[in-house]
Amino acid sequence: MAPLAWLALLACVPAATRGQAPPAEELPPAADAAQAGEAQPLSLWYRFSERYSPAPDQANPARLSQYQVGAREKLKFSRERAGGAPETNEATLQTIYTERAVKVTPAGAATDVVRRYERARMSTTLKEHRPFQNPGFLEQLTLWYRIAPGQPVALYNLSDGRKLRQLEFERITSNPFLPQLATLLPGTPRRVGDRWPAPRASVAMLLGEMPLEEGYDVEVELLDVRATEPGSTSMTAVFAIKGELLLESNDVALNARVDFAFETPQEGGTPAAPEPGKARAAVEAEGWISEIRMAETSTSPLPDDETGRLSLTRSRELVIARRARPSEMGPEAALPMIAPDAPPEDPAHTWVTYDDPRGRFHLDHPQSLKIQRITPEGGIDMVDRRLEGSDVVSLNLVPKTGDPTKDKLAADPLEHKKELVQTWRAQGQEILMGDSGWLKDEVWGPLNRRVYRLEAALKPPGGQAAVRSGRIYADYYVVQFTRDETLVVTAMTVRDPHIAFRDQAELIIKSFGFGPSEGPSAAP
Repeated sequence: MAPLAWLALLACVPAATRGQAPPAEELPPAADAAQAGEAQPLSLWYRFSERYSPAPDQANPARLSQYQVGAREKLKFSRERAGGAPETNEATLQTIYTERAVKVTPAGAATDVVRRYERARMSTTLKEHRPFQNPGFLEQLTLWYRIAPGQPVALYNLSDGRKLRQLEFERITSNPFLPQLATLLPGTPRRVGDRWPAPRASVAMLLGEMPLEEGYDVEVELLDVRATEPGSTSMTAVFAIKGELLLESNDVALNARVDFAFETPQEGGTPAAPEPGKARAAVEAEGWISEIRMAETSTSPLPDDETGRLSLTRSRELVIARRARPSEMGPEAALPMIAPDAPPEDPAHTWVTYDDPRGRFHLDHPQSLKIQRITPEGGIDMVDRRLEGSDVVSLNLVPKTGDPTKDKLAADPLEHKKELVQTWRAQGQEILMGDSGWLKDEVWGPLNRRVYRLEAALKPPGGQAAVRSGRIYADYYVVQFTRDETLVVTAMTVRDPHIAFRDQAELIIKSFGFGPSEGPSAAP
């Protein structure tokens, strides 16, 4: 299929309704091909499976190796305002990428794939949006994508000299990883009309975030099984996923439709009745998820609303289509993708580049540190939530007042140290002071900055929750740039020892640069 033809296929999903699951009639109609053939008998049972292979398997042609995916995602934000109409903004992203399985479990599940982005188009109504350049959004990007049990998605950048940007990372990891969605398929034979609970881990792949156990009510239904055209052995099964759930920050209403393509044998496609005492006969439906159409809506209170009455409504509409047959993908996408034996795990290939929305600065950080808060004054808080306690890195540019005396005090490390100790004591913290002083000029001088570090260990007051190590380790940095700017960085962790986390924080400081991150640049 020609690349531009994807854009016609990926039609917009109508917007969801606030406060309830988007109704089925608001989803786009099923593709014409799935409606052209005859419906299969309601008494038939199907055993669905989706398996992968690192290379084409002639003995098992239904197993996926390399395929092409087209996606269209539309985000809409409606922010209520006191005494006025809501403020509404939209963003739409359309992408085409080719993906190949590189690591597969003995059961045929893909855990690692290599992905190459071939086309991306982004549009938005946000006035402050700054378009990416040199390269454009998702352009010239090849990734190794890994999903491990109980672990967040890990991306390894295979495009040397090309940074993986924050917004690119967020859009990639929040969209479904198609091989993982195979867990939505029932583990036992099912008939049209059967329903079963949707696994939370599978729904997390649809939403980009794990739902809470509390209030989780999402189920899957097998709606239909049809031939793609009269007399064809190519079949499409249609599944509906509906329900309501809770995320950490808001409640979500979900409505999705998933199409599953498979082939039935030319002869004997209908199983015979089982003999007494034997397992139920079922059609062996080994194939692949070929299309996803989803509408999702969520609401959350506005953090800066003191009345507690105003809210932010977020709607998301997603269409994904997969082409698994070489004849459908076109000659370029059908060429085997080359992948290394293992992904590179150094910061140059695993860290993400954050750009300040106003283009004032940029920095690199580990994928585990998530953006928690952005301040208009030029600050950012990053958090890694771990079972034993959260890691936090905060960076803040010191604003200029126009008063030389005040600006000099604001850049003085000793002044910061005095104020910091006073704050900790006012909080009731027991303070164990470590070393403090300027770090080596031969390391930081070539980066046009001087760095002062203060180390402390804090013991929380008795009324606060205890930490395993009994301490919170804090490293506080005052960074003075030769361009007469000052940056304050705080890194706090309960890791014991905390040296590895401190080293990470100092790599972040080394990567900090003024202006936007455009074009290739050196890794940390």
